[in-house]
Order: sequence, then C-alpha cells, then structure tokens
Amino acid sequence: MKNTTPTHLEPIAKVDEVIIVMAQKSELNNIVEIYNWAIKNTSATFDTEEKSVSSQLNWFNSHDKEFPIVVAKKSDRVIAFGSISKWSDRCAYSGTGEISFYVHPSFHGQGVGTKILEKLVDIGHKNNFRTLVSRIGGKSEASIHLHKKFGFSDIGTMKSVGNKFDEIIDVHLMQILF
Repeated sequence: MKNTTPTHLEPIAKVDEVIIVMAQKSELNNIVEIYNWAIKNTSATFDTEEKSVSSQLNWFNSHDKEFPIVVAKKSDRVIAFGSISKWSDRCAYSGTGEISFYVHPSFHGQGVGTKILEKLVDIGHKNNFRTLVSRIGGKSEASIHLHKKFGFSDIGTMKSVGNKFDEIIDVHLMQILF
C-alpha cells in the first residue's frame, strides 16, 4: 500500500488558494522559522546567526500600515512573508521603501514569491511611495527576473560586499519608481 501521508516538505494546497494578508504578531514564530531557513541555506539574507521570536519583536513593531509586513497563507499556514521597511531614518528618504520577502522552501517555484511581490508593489503604490528598492544577494537570477516582471530596473551592483558560506557575494540593487 502506498503511503499517502504528506511530509512536512510537501505543499498542502495549490498556489491559487494562497491569500496575502497583513501579518499578525501571533504569526511571528512562522516568520522567524522561514527567515531562519533562509539564514542557514541561502545568501538572500546576509544575516548569519539564527533569530529568535523575541529578537525579532523590535523589527516587527517597527512596521505599520505604511511600512507593512504581509504573509502568504495557505489553509491558515504561513508559507511566506514580505515587508516594506524604511530605506533610511533620514527624513529626505521618506517616500522610499525597501522590500524583502522570503518563501518557505516547500513552496519555492510555485508562484508564492510572485504573489508577495505583487502585493508589496501594490501597497507601495497605494501608500504613495516615490520608489521601492530591493537588494538581491548572490546569483539569484529568479529573483532578479521576478523583480523585472513587476517593473523594477537594475540600478547597479555592489561588488564583493558580502561574505557568506565562504563565498564573496555581490548585491544587485533594483528599483521601481511610481
């Protein structure tokens, strides 16, 4: 008899059933779990030490309706998150946000990142940002392609600014103007 019990890595529903909503503090544990996977396994973030829920509370609380955190949910399970953060605390940068998003590895390649990025761009437009910027570490051609799909332009590369997994890493800067 074939075992039909899903493993923890198998998706539980189709991507068209994914909803994007504002993150709740009660979901911070799921957000941290996804982020910690990215820390341990990718150069998408230059953090090298795993985070705890308590260490991420200030980050979570620094976001609001203008600079939100959103989550992608499928069957009430958080499978991805994204945020718009302040680019800088300097007043002249008001109107500029930095986006980032991370997808649970079980849902890579299923359009979840597309839905998160689409929502972040929509929020940026509705919140009257002048521009959103994104820093993409490493050789993430898929992320660069996805950003271009939503109108981001490549505005430069910071060469050799990261060192993770014993590899010197470039960071690609991308930007969308509204």
